[in-house]
Amino acid sequence: MRQALESLNETIEESIDLIKVFTNTSIFGQYWDNTTYQKRFTRLNDHLLHHSITLNLALNINSIFDQDQDLVDRQEDLNEILSRIDELSLSITKQNKELNEIHHRFDSLENRLQQRSSHEQRNNFLSISRQDLKIEKLIGRGGFSDVYRGIWISRDHHVAIKVFHLNYLTDKIQQNILNEISIMYQIRYDHLLGVFGACIEPNYHAIIIEYMPLGSLFHLLQDKEYHLFWSDRWSISLQMTKGINYLHMMSFIHQDIKSLNILLDRNCSGYLVKVSDFGLAKMQEEIQRENNRKPTIAGTLRWKAPELFRLSPPSFASDVYSLGIVFWELATRCIPYNQWNDDDIIRNIMNGSREEIPSNVPERFASIITNAWHQQSDKRPTCQQLIQDIKIASTSNDTDINQSTICTRKGDEIIYEHQHSTKSQILSDINPMSDNVNEFHDNSPFVTPPTILADESTIEKVIDSYELHTTVQLSERQLTDQDMNVVVKLAIVNKQCRALMLYSNHITLNGTMILGDALHGNLTLEELYILSNQLSDLSVYYLTQSLAFTNSSLKKLDLADNQITDEGVQYLTDVLTTNKTLTHLWLDNNEISNRGIQLLTDVLIKNNTTLSNLHVRTNKLIDDSSIPFLMDMFERNHSLKTLSISNCALSETGETVLKEAISTKQEFTLDI
Repeated sequence: MRQALESLNETIEESIDLIKVFTNTSIFGQYWDNTTYQKRFTRLNDHLLHHSITLNLALNINSIFDQDQDLVDRQEDLNEILSRIDELSLSITKQNKELNEIHHRFDSLENRLQQRSSHEQRNNFLSISRQDLKIEKLIGRGGFSDVYRGIWISRDHHVAIKVFHLNYLTDKIQQNILNEISIMYQIRYDHLLGVFGACIEPNYHAIIIEYMPLGSLFHLLQDKEYHLFWSDRWSISLQMTKGINYLHMMSFIHQDIKSLNILLDRNCSGYLVKVSDFGLAKMQEEIQRENNRKPTIAGTLRWKAPELFRLSPPSFASDVYSLGIVFWELATRCIPYNQWNDDDIIRNIMNGSREEIPSNVPERFASIITNAWHQQSDKRPTCQQLIQDIKIASTSNDTDINQSTICTRKGDEIIYEHQHSTKSQILSDINPMSDNVNEFHDNSPFVTPPTILADESTIEKVIDSYELHTTVQLSERQLTDQDMNVVVKLAIVNKQCRALMLYSNHITLNGTMILGDALHGNLTLEELYILSNQLSDLSVYYLTQSLAFTNSSLKKLDLADNQITDEGVQYLTDVLTTNKTLTHLWLDNNEISNRGIQLLTDVLIKNNTTLSNLHVRTNKLIDDSSIPFLMDMFERNHSLKTLSISNCALSETGETVLKEAISTKQEFTLDI
C-alpha cells in the first residue's frame, strides 16, 4: 500500500510540473509543441488510472483530463493565433524595416570609411596632376601597363610614367591600387627604383618613377655594342641582390624578378642598378581576381621557380631562384630557355633541367648561379647570403675583372667569346649621358670604388659607442647613400640620438629620401647637420616633407654648402608655413638668389613665428635687389633674432642700409 501511494504521489507531482510548464508556455509554443504535450498527457492519464484502480479510488480520471475539453481549448488557442497573424505580420514588417535601415546606415558608414581610407591612402603618397605631366615617348609596353618617358613639369625633371590598363575598376581594386602605390612610395633604397608619386584621376591611373636612361638589363645584354667586364657583372649582381634583400628585410616579396625589371644608369664607377616593379605583381593579381579572370602564376615564365608551376605561393626563395636566372643572363648575355617553347620550359624546369653554364664563366660565379636556382627551395641561399658570397667571390683572382666577354647560342650549345678591347678603351667610347637625363641622380656615384666605401661594421661600432639621447658624430667618414639605412636604424631609431652630425660625406638624393622617411613621426632628433654633401633641390623636398606636419622635434637643420637653388628654398618655405619646431636654418654657400630671399622673408612675415636664426652667407647671387624684402621683414617679423648674410653680393651702400634698419631693433644680430 505504501509503495502504491508513493508512486501515486510521484505521478501527481509530475502532472503538476507538466501543467505548470504548459500554462507558462506561450500560446504559440503550446500549439507548435502540441504533439509532445499530448504524449505526456496520455502517459500521465494512464498512470493515474492505474493508481485509482490499484487503490480503489473513487476518482474520475477523464474529468481531470477531459480530451474533449482539451480539443475545445486547443481550437480556442488556434483561433487566437490566427487572430494575431496580422499583428505578427506587422511586427515582422517593422523589424525588417528596422534591419534595412541598419543595413543602409552600415553601408553608408562603410562607404564613408572607404572614402576616408582612400583619402588617407592618397595622403601617403604625393599626388601629381595629369596636367603636371608631359608625355614625350613610349619606352615600354606590357599587358598591364605602358611606360613613357616624360617630364614632371613643375619640377622640370625627366621621369618615367607608368600608365596602367584598367578597364573595370571596383572600389576594392581602387583601394588595392592605392595601398600598393603607398607601399611603393614609402620604400626608399639605393637599388630600388624611386616612386615620386602617382596620378589618380578618372579613367587614368599612373605612377611617376625615376627615369633610367640605359633602360633594362635585358636590353643592355642583347645590345652587343655594350661591353661588359667581369667587374661590371659582379657589381650589377651585387647591386640588384641588395635591392631584393632590402625588400625581403621589409617582408616584401617581389614576385616578378627578371632582367626586364632591372634598370640601369651610368655613374663614374660603372653602372648604377635599380630594381623596378616591386609591388606590381601583387596589384595585377588582385585586379585579375576582382575581374574574375583566370589567375596567372606569379612572375614571367622564363624566370619562374619550379615550385610556382605547382601553384605554391611566391616566397623569398622563389625570388632568389629568379635572381639565379638573371645571374645566368649576366654571365652569358643570352635569353634564358630561348630554344624551348613554353610547354617545354615548364616541363623541363619542373624536372630540374637548367641552362648550360659555359666553362669560361668564373667558377665562383657559376657556383652562385647554381646555388640560387637550386631545384629545392629550402636549399637556396637567402639574399643576405648571396650578398656575402658575391662580395667574397668578386675579390678572388680566378678571373680577369677587366676582361669583356660575350656568348652566342648555336642550338643548345653556348659559345663563349672574348671581346678584346680594354676597359679604358671601352669607357672612352661610351657616349656621355644626354642632357635630358633626370637631374635627380645628382650626377654623383651611388656605387663608389671599394677603397672609399665606409665599412658597415665600423659604422655600427662607432654608433654603438654612443649613449642614448646624445649627439652621434658621423662627419667626414665618406658615407654614401648606401650607409643611410644603417645610420637611420642604429642612430635615429636605436640610439634615439638628439643630434646627428653627417657633414662632409657623399650623401645625395637617395640618402636624403631615407633620412626623410626616418623623420616621419620622430620625437627625439632635435638637430640634423648634413652640410657639405651633394644635396639638390629634390633632395631638400624629400628631406623636409616630414617636417611639414608629422615631425615635432627637429629644431636645427644645417643644409649649407650643397647645391640648393631657389627651388629648394620654395620647398623649405612650404615647410616653414606649417612647421612650429624649427628654430635654426643654415643655407650658406648654396646657389640661392634674391628670389630665394623673397620667398624666405615672405613666409617669415606671413606664416612663421618660430624661426629665430637664418644663415644665408656666401650665396653670390644675393645682391642689393634683396634689400626691400629684408627691410619689410625687419619691420613686420618679430621672431627672427639672427640673420647671417655676409660674403654675398651686397654693396657697401646696401650693407649700410640694412645696418641702419636694424639699429632700433632690440636683441637682433645682423652678420653682414
